[in-house]
Amino acid sequence: MECYRYIELIPVRAQGMADTPGAYPWSSYRANAYGRDGAWLVAHPLFKALDRTPSERQNGYQALFSEPLDAAALQEIRQSANQGVVLGSESSRTRIENALDIRARPLRRGRPRKDSEAINRV
Repeated sequence: MECYRYIELIPVRAQGMADTPGAYPWSSYRANAYGRDGAWLVAHPLFKALDRTPSERQNGYQALFSEPLDAAALQEIRQSANQGVVLGSESSRTRIENALDIRARPLRRGRPRKDSEAINRV
């Protein structure tokens, strides 16, 4: 849900685009928070899990935006997006790496280390 908040608040963080997430014309916020203009939107399972009825889900979605996005969460999302890696726990990253045979975590900084056998042979 933090990613939902991050995406919906991009126009609010960008100067001059929108004062609220619902004021941005291409946002899905109005559909998720008020049930408006949402015929094109497929509800994500996390959104559906907010509550049982559409009105309760909409209230829950609105409540998510009553507080600003945490600075640490904002940084973590940006870092994952910039590095092109999975945002999530180490176990989630491992599962994704194993299932999809891709790198899901950031590489270590600097040159790769030489293994000890190669160092001893030189």
